[in-house]
Amino acid sequence: MDKDYTTYSADQLLNDDFFIQSELHPTEKSRAFWSDLQIKSATLSQEIENARLFLHTIKIDRNCSSLAAKDEHALWQRIELKNKETERKAKRKQFIRLAISTVASLLLLSAIGWYATLRPKDAETDYLAIIQANPAPDSTNEKVQLVLSNNEKLTIDGTETQLEYKKEGKVNVNSKQVDLSPKGNPAQAQEFNQLIVP
Repeated sequence: MDKDYTTYSADQLLNDDFFIQSELHPTEKSRAFWSDLQIKSATLSQEIENARLFLHTIKIDRNCSSLAAKDEHALWQRIELKNKETERKAKRKQFIRLAISTVASLLLLSAIGWYATLRPKDAETDYLAIIQANPAPDSTNEKVQLVLSNNEKLTIDGTETQLEYKKEGKVNVNSKQVDLSPKGNPAQAQEFNQLIVP
């Protein structure tokens, strides 16, 4: 061996792989090696004996069981039952989590579907219906006309016309104020007016 074991203590010997291997699986060569070292050094001989005593004590304790065979069997059965119970609880928790997540997903999908199908549609402005509701322009007239939402026509004189709408529902035509409020029902609001320019 390359190591110098003369200064080793029992603790160091117990941490040495070669010493442990030599004691657990001795060969003629390893026995001779340790015998030579014990003859050469009395202190090392005492440390080797202490280490061997410790290994022998461990070996005896390992082979000797503190439980009777019946008690050991009962202990193993309790351990197996506890493991099975723990495994069963884990599977149950996993199943419950899966069921809850599935139900939550289905509720979310049904809520989205309900919202998409039953929500009120936004009223879109139907410009084609507005155009069709307004009368066709009178092509024989060469004057500018303002057709109100109640199909009333206002003819505006002049070649150049200036229209100005006010918030109150009044219109200034060429700086003259024109009242466009409905004649039958003043509470009815104006919707669309059509301006026809020849």
